[in-house]
Amino acid sequence: MVDLSLMKGLRVDPAAAVAVAEPGLTLGEFDAGTQAYGLATTTGVVSMTGLAGLTLGGGIGWLNGRYGLACDNLLEANVVTADGRLVTAGEADHADLFWALRGGGGNFGIVTSFRYRLHPVPVVLGGGVTFPPAQARDALRFCHDFARGAPDELSTAASISLDADGRPVVSVAVCYCGPIEQGVEVVGPLRRFGPPVMDAISPMSYTTLQSAADAGYPSGRQHYWKASFLPEITDNAIDVMLAFAADMPSPFTGIGLQELCGAASRVAPTATAFPHRAHHYDCLILAQWENPSDSARNIAWTRQLFEAMQPFLAGGVYANNLGAEENRPSGRRLRPELRPPRRRESHLRPRQPIPLEPQHHPGPVGAVSSSRRLPRASSKSPASSRRRRTSHQRRRFTASVCHRPDRSWTFGHRVESRYNGTFRVAQELLALRPAEPDDQVFARGGRSTGGGHRGPYFVQTLEGLSAL
Repeated sequence: MVDLSLMKGLRVDPAAAVAVAEPGLTLGEFDAGTQAYGLATTTGVVSMTGLAGLTLGGGIGWLNGRYGLACDNLLEANVVTADGRLVTAGEADHADLFWALRGGGGNFGIVTSFRYRLHPVPVVLGGGVTFPPAQARDALRFCHDFARGAPDELSTAASISLDADGRPVVSVAVCYCGPIEQGVEVVGPLRRFGPPVMDAISPMSYTTLQSAADAGYPSGRQHYWKASFLPEITDNAIDVMLAFAADMPSPFTGIGLQELCGAASRVAPTATAFPHRAHHYDCLILAQWENPSDSARNIAWTRQLFEAMQPFLAGGVYANNLGAEENRPSGRRLRPELRPPRRRESHLRPRQPIPLEPQHHPGPVGAVSSSRRLPRASSKSPASSRRRRTSHQRRRFTASVCHRPDRSWTFGHRVESRYNGTFRVAQELLALRPAEPDDQVFARGGRSTGGGHRGPYFVQTLEGLSAL
């Protein structure tokens, strides 16, 4: 693990409306620096979040309707690649790596600085309304219709939580990024519906809105999340969410429906490594509790709700919502022996999720690297490598085949004791899809079955891999 938390440099060029930020900044620190000039760009919705991970995972935030995601506002990034080079990735140079950095997560190198496009954001109309328990169902229906007809300047986030009496209530938070007078008119129908029992919508600074949710995530709580994308808030989906909300095992748990809309929804799905481009909701079941002895009950409730929501979810997941246990596909596309071993679950969310099942991902060529080890072709012969290992060692091997014609990837894993495990994984993958002459294979050997991926990457053509 490389700790970049002390790299907190920030340079703002107000004339060019550009900021260069180092990866140790939090959203709050970045926003404070840009707001000193009345500027901002889309980040997240909790100010303690790290700016680097948020951007690399896509970055859904309050300004996404008008200005796109955080990754859509990334102009270039300085990256230390796995072979030790410092490169500047942008539209003109290292375009494939730049594509991968915008939504693909933090597994492509060590980003030492980000260059963002900024926008004028002097004051926003923000805050939220809360409806009484008796209106929870109608409020969710209304929120969906209201959001569908809203302009790009408005983004919303609905949530379901428990009131002081343990009853499900619906809240809708908003951000209108535009003239305040117009914003008051736009959000008028939401404030008049019901009416709400609480209305906290008012003009405020962007930094105030960005930190408004911080108190809901104090340090020390246990967390377990499940997430996917919800195309529409239908009556059946509402019934499921409210039925489970009535049995929430913790008063700190919530169900969030953050809207992805406007400019962010109109970007082509293949333009960046964030393919979830549609007017829909990031549906996040965010379980929180204080006593570790309550873990089993809270985890079970979260899983049951997520399973009950499957008929309504579109599939896929926002990378920044991933934890130690992913919302992974069933794995029926590969034979059982190619599937990975079961992982011991953790309630702590790692900074870099690792795929657990074979998947097909659209993506560019040449964007795979590792921030953990430098890639190097082995100078040792297979025979000498085998002599250093005992026959009973079982190691994890991975392989990824890059299909150049349609710029897509196929991933697979194997756990075995044979030295040529990576080649065997590649063979299994290619049995699903024939290779082209210039396809590349990214293969990696690991440590023992419980040790995770520890070996360096080998980047080979199929011919080169077979020589291993």
